[in-house]
Parts: sequence; C-alpha cells; structure tokens
Amino acid sequence: MMNKHLLFCLILTVSLISCGKKVTIKTIDNKQLLARALANKNFTNARELSQLVRMTENTQNIIKLYLDLPGESLVILDGTIEYVKQFIPDMNAIHQQVLNKITIWVHLKQIYQHEISPPVRILQRNKLYLAPSKIDFTICPSEMENCALVSRKKLFSLVTHEDITIRLKKMASRDPCVNLSNTLRGPEMANRCLKKSKGNLKVKLLALPRFSYAEWLQFITEDI
Repeated sequence: MMNKHLLFCLILTVSLISCGKKVTIKTIDNKQLLARALANKNFTNARELSQLVRMTENTQNIIKLYLDLPGESLVILDGTIEYVKQFIPDMNAIHQQVLNKITIWVHLKQIYQHEISPPVRILQRNKLYLAPSKIDFTICPSEMENCALVSRKKLFSLVTHEDITIRLKKMASRDPCVNLSNTLRGPEMANRCLKKSKGNLKVKLLALPRFSYAEWLQFITEDI
C-alpha cells in the first residue's frame, strides 16, 4: 500500500510548500491574457480583457481598431486611423509598427475595392463561363478616375508602388470573380463567383495582420 505521506505529497501539488520543497507558482495577469487573446485572434476574449487592463488612450484605440478590422466598414476604419495618426509623435516603436500594419491592411482593401473589383462578366453558352477581367495592375497610380489616389498616397510612406501591385495581385488571385487569364474560365469558377456575389461564399482576400504573443505583450507593457 502506498505510504500515506507519499500519497499526501502527490495530491498537494498546488501548494506553495510540497513535501518540504518550495514550489513556484506562475500567475498569469490580465496583460498576458490579453496578449494571448490578441495573438490567437480570439476577439471576444480580447474585448473583455481590454476593459480590465489599464492602458493609455492611444493603446486602447489601436487595440480597438485591430479588433474592429473584421466587421467594421472601411470608411469608419479609415476615419479612426486618421484620428489615431495624430498621436504618432507620442508613440513608441512597437505601437507605430502595429498601427502601420493595420493602416496597410485597411488601405489595400480600399484600393482593391475601388480599382480591382471589376464588373462580373459571366457568359452563358452551353455552360457558364467567367470572362477575362482584363485588369492592368500597372496603370495606377495615375490621374485616371479608377485609381484610388487618396488611399495610395496614404500608403506611399509605408510601402512602394511595386509592393502595392504585388499585394493586389495576390488578392485578385484569391477572388473567384476575377479572371486574370486571357481565356474563359470554366463552370467551376463561374459558379464560385455566383455564390460569392449572392453572399453564399465567404472569401478572405487579405489575411488580417498578425502579431505574435511577444509583440502584443510588448505593445501592452510598453504603454506610455
């Protein structure tokens, strides 16, 4: 039979003193929990935890901005970014880094909506076909009406024109309603486009900016 003292020691694992030896218990505070929720994109938990952590207004605004990315309109997000950017001189490096990546995400989405999203051209022959979109990624920036000049200018200090073009191409390649080839695309793509147009197919054209647990923890703890 197991010695009673030994059994007692095995059970008492959560005690500060176990079997005569000190056991260090690591506690996780709300800042760490918030950083973990943000890194894992657990937005529901992050919203709740952000109310429990004491932070400056700048830090709160940037975190709220990040949490609003999936559901808020681009117009509102753009307005919030313009407001927060006023306080960049008071921000440290990690805060500017997070804000810059959020800014790039929002304005790329705006540019894509304005320039790239073409009228859907689905042809009905013996089957459904998606016609070539005839998108020229090299035209913008210019003074043409279909160029999102305002959004592009807001990005010029953060990314190059070439980088914008590369990112827009990647977004278009994920869009079932964009045909970047010079030939008709078959029924499978045409049907996916119809599903997207009707709201029955959700497509993530641009992944949300991601930050590691360490980056978020630094962001929160270096709050000034």
